[in-house]
Amino acid sequence: MQPGSEKQNLENKIPCVNCGAELRYLPGTSVLKCDYCGTQNEIIQEDTEIIENDYLEALSKLEDVSQKAFEDFVVCHSCNGQTQFDPEVITNECSFCGASLSIDDQITLEEFRPKYLLPFNIDNQGAKRSFKDWISGKFWAPNTLRKYAKSNKIRGIYIPYWTYDAQTYTTYTGQRGEHYYDTERYTAFENGKSVRKTRRVQKTRWYPASGSIDQFFDDVLVRASFTIPPELGGKRESWDIQHLVPYDIKYLKGFIAERSQLPLKDGFEQAKRIMNNAIRSAIRRDIGGDEQRIHSMSSDYSELMFKQVLLPIWLSTYKFNEKIYHFYVNGRSGHVQGTYPVDKVKVIIAIVLGLLLIAAIVFGTMLYQGKI
Repeated sequence: MQPGSEKQNLENKIPCVNCGAELRYLPGTSVLKCDYCGTQNEIIQEDTEIIENDYLEALSKLEDVSQKAFEDFVVCHSCNGQTQFDPEVITNECSFCGASLSIDDQITLEEFRPKYLLPFNIDNQGAKRSFKDWISGKFWAPNTLRKYAKSNKIRGIYIPYWTYDAQTYTTYTGQRGEHYYDTERYTAFENGKSVRKTRRVQKTRWYPASGSIDQFFDDVLVRASFTIPPELGGKRESWDIQHLVPYDIKYLKGFIAERSQLPLKDGFEQAKRIMNNAIRSAIRRDIGGDEQRIHSMSSDYSELMFKQVLLPIWLSTYKFNEKIYHFYVNGRSGHVQGTYPVDKVKVIIAIVLGLLLIAAIVFGTMLYQGKI
């Protein structure tokens, strides 16, 4: 075990001021609650300026141990998820796939230490209500799945993210398209006769365009976790980053914290792709016209800053008809992302009803035309 970890474990123990029992953080509040005697222990919060780290300086000093911390993590042999246990916990379940974990699988890793986090704002019951509302709106989901929403096991996890700031300067070349209309003559057949008609046809004139775009990006979020299933990462997440608080172990009591799995430099490459999409949209606005073509673009990045933060989610994995599905609930907003099974019976009924409707329309048309 890394030297100093025993001291860290002692620091992680936060006893109740009334009875000395272990505490847990109460989501949506600034208190730790004792489940033994019910006493609420206040977390002292201070106004703190959020300080960003110089990205280029960090890359050049990655070997500087003052920038890192040694942390103990338990590795899941099933999905490779890496999470932290409370010091008193000997066994647990993997929060990502439900597999059994043991303290014997613990490893010590050199880590960037997160300096800020967003505390949970929604508790366990609130997360279950969000999932119940979400699954109730999925018409194609099996009706039996709604019963699961009342009894599913859901875990609170702090997920690591990188945030990146950058000033960008982009030059581009392209074309601006402006619509105009021509009158076109064509031949049509009506009642068995050839008829000459005209119609307006939209066409586009293209003009060369070039220019430059200055754009500043603040707190571009990149998830530093690989254990969240890829199918849950399709949509950009919305977080109230302006409410970050300084990292405090008290907010983690009763929850699990995952370690960062994405290197700082790789995270920035992902952030650049996010910025690139926004820059392309800005270029199209700058070109103007009715249509735009971008032939080339080149971006320079300066004033690069970053930080690592922990953000809260409620995660659940469930099995339905021998297949694994996942969902998670944003621990701040209650927004749900997830996968769910499709009820094959509902699909078959819908297809049959659709075919019957088409047959009824065809029959009605033929009856109206006197063909029946």
